[in-house]
Amino acid sequence: MKLTHLLTTLLSLAVLSFSGWAQDVSEGNQSFMKKETKNALSIVLRGQSKNVSAVLDQKFKLATGSKAKVKSGLKMYEGVHHADLSSNRMDVYYKVDRVGKSDKNSSRITLFMSSGNMNFMTSETFPEEMANATDFLQGLEYDVKIYEMELAIEDQEKVIAKAIKEQEKLEKDSVNLEQKLAETLQAIEDNKVARATQIQTIQSEEGNLNEFRTKLEATKTESFDAAVARRAARDGSAEVSRIGEIKDEGAEEKTEEEKKTEEGGEGGNNN
Repeated sequence: MKLTHLLTTLLSLAVLSFSGWAQDVSEGNQSFMKKETKNALSIVLRGQSKNVSAVLDQKFKLATGSKAKVKSGLKMYEGVHHADLSSNRMDVYYKVDRVGKSDKNSSRITLFMSSGNMNFMTSETFPEEMANATDFLQGLEYDVKIYEMELAIEDQEKVIAKAIKEQEKLEKDSVNLEQKLAETLQAIEDNKVARATQIQTIQSEEGNLNEFRTKLEATKTESFDAAVARRAARDGSAEVSRIGEIKDEGAEEKTEEEKKTEEGGEGGNNN
């Protein structure tokens, strides 16, 4: 729809442009090769010189089935048949120039036609061919405008295609961003749950740590009490052993005394 509207607008502008532009073809001597001057037809058209040249090249190529040669700035078709210009074979030479340095959208076409052997045509010698050429040149403006509008449409289609491609990229990026956003939001929720769970885990492990510390202190106390008990038990056993030894020593001493007494008693009896 947009492209159709663009084409309609361009065509409307072209019609307005044509209505205000008179196409006059002039005839007279023009600069040819090697500083020569030859009779030629000349017309000024709206259109960039490169586009006017492209249109002329295309029309002559289609009409003659030949490819132009270039010499001294002139396109040459020698010994060709161009039905729109003449029923006979002829030589055609043309060049396209800018009208002025400040006007890049206007071009001048200079057309030379020869029946051969540099016999250049004039309206007096070849009235039919010159009339056909005049009509041909006047019709070129429409061909040039159509060509330039096609170029404008082609460029606009490229601009639109690029814009569509960029839009598709933006839409794809939007989907990716929305997906990333959803993933991020889910990740945030998962993180909240994980943090709450981790807090519970820390609290539980801290409880286990406190329990281990309590058990450690209890075990240290129990170990200390056991050591004290072992020392006390060891000390008590040593004391009992000493008392026994003292008793044993006393018994031995008494035995000696008893022996002496007995021996003394025995001696006394002997007296």
